[in-house]
Amino acid sequence: MIVGLGRGVVQSSSQRSTRAGSVPHYRGWVGDQLGKFSGLREIVGDRFDRGDIVDDIEANTALRVLAGSNEINEPVIAAGLQHIRIKWDMSREQLEATAEELAHICKVVVEHGNDKEAQVKRVCQVADVGHVFPLPAWERKTVNARWWRGVLRRESGRRTEQKLRGLGLVSKKTGLYLSEFTFAGWVAGQRRAADLMDGAELVDSQTGEILALSDAAAAGVASLENRRAELMTRIRGQGEIAEHFGLVPLFLTLTCPSKYHLYSGGGKNSKYNESSPREAQQYLCLVWSRIRSHLARLDVGLFGTRVVEPHHDGCPHWHMLLFVESRHKYDLLEVIKGYSLEEDGGERGAEQRRVEMVELSSCGDAAGYVAKYISKNVDGFGVGEDYESEGKSTIDTSLRVRAWASLWGIRQFDSLGDASVTCYRELRRVAADAGKAAEVDSMAVDAMKGADDGDWFAYSMANGGPFCALKDRPVRPYYSEIRPVSGSKRVGAYGEIIKAVVGFYTVARVTVSRWREWVLNFKGASPPWSRVNNCISEVGQSSYGMVMQC
Repeated sequence: MIVGLGRGVVQSSSQRSTRAGSVPHYRGWVGDQLGKFSGLREIVGDRFDRGDIVDDIEANTALRVLAGSNEINEPVIAAGLQHIRIKWDMSREQLEATAEELAHICKVVVEHGNDKEAQVKRVCQVADVGHVFPLPAWERKTVNARWWRGVLRRESGRRTEQKLRGLGLVSKKTGLYLSEFTFAGWVAGQRRAADLMDGAELVDSQTGEILALSDAAAAGVASLENRRAELMTRIRGQGEIAEHFGLVPLFLTLTCPSKYHLYSGGGKNSKYNESSPREAQQYLCLVWSRIRSHLARLDVGLFGTRVVEPHHDGCPHWHMLLFVESRHKYDLLEVIKGYSLEEDGGERGAEQRRVEMVELSSCGDAAGYVAKYISKNVDGFGVGEDYESEGKSTIDTSLRVRAWASLWGIRQFDSLGDASVTCYRELRRVAADAGKAAEVDSMAVDAMKGADDGDWFAYSMANGGPFCALKDRPVRPYYSEIRPVSGSKRVGAYGEIIKAVVGFYTVARVTVSRWREWVLNFKGASPPWSRVNNCISEVGQSSYGMVMQC
């Protein structure tokens, strides 16, 4: 069968060459559109082969729009006439070449142009990445191909995935949470990172002690088991705090308006506004910021935990375990519902689905109730089947959730109105060293003991308890641009000053918890121990690797 499409035709797969390794050839209009894709060409072409798109005029129109937005080929006046060419689903080789080209254009502007910042901004805008224009150290970043590679890699991944979503390749039947194409790339990246980690070690810049990077990662919250355990410790402690104060435990689910969802009722959503999961998350964050501001004006205090997870089509929704005084319960619900329905609140089903609330029987049940949501979004331990999938185990689908969050830059877990988890970790770090622990200020001793025991209730209560503003907490994280060991300034790879956590402080004193600095070294390139102290450069790197502190 031959299906006519405007200026040309699409041949059925039986008419195409089946020779191994051959690249399908698409003629006419479809060929023109598919020619604007690189990495996706075979995937999109396969949809035509199966007849999913060719008979659908609306889908053909969608393909034209997608193909047009996939390619940038624009001139820009920047220290002369320059030309920018980008395909957002570019291969690794194309990405490298594009990064070099954009860095060269910006270098020409910086060296020879007038009104340099405005011209570099214009280059970023024409490349459709104006939102990432780097204000600190922009002259060093934009002339560096490495910076452009990072920007292009992130943007290419997100825009490619958004196009695959538009073609129906993200759903419980095609690719749960994200497309198979993107998930395969994420898995490959994880394997490369694991291989890189196996060949890396940390060297103490003072003593020369060597620690395998994989062992260091396994000891912290980079370990999925440790991350899940810490989250459950925090939630259990919050439940104990709420029970202590006689608060009401509420479990809420916030969902975006229907126009943010790719699917509705088992089929494509006619209201879908082409928003990406990142844009949907930004919408939810904006709604929540308005809710928090209104509650603050009403003097309604709350604390708890937020979990972000995707619907099967990738659109995020929030689960929140909140604790509030009983007298404020209805005020809280009224404000949340009011702001959640402010946009498209009159659409069908909004009243029932936009905000869902369950009042738990007791605060002691809170940790058990939310445990499955924590586990499902970390490692899938002990949950069983993922209800968003068709019979798949959460041990498998949790990988896809993590890949989804990584791709779209979405923070999966957050604590609301409670003591700082950063402080908790730094206190535990100090408590592990008896000599350092003995020097801690008396105002932080109780909080340190609670943290060392893994008792979130004791730690949080000793550090201000619930509803306490950060500025009023007795123990707070301490950030500094000075490295506590070497005394050198912490400068980024592009010359910008960077602050990082080095300990905690009370009104009386600062306690340093990061009293060791490590050089990240790759096996086979170990430096002589006598030179390790002298190899730290201004930008926080050694000739052998990155300088880290611990």
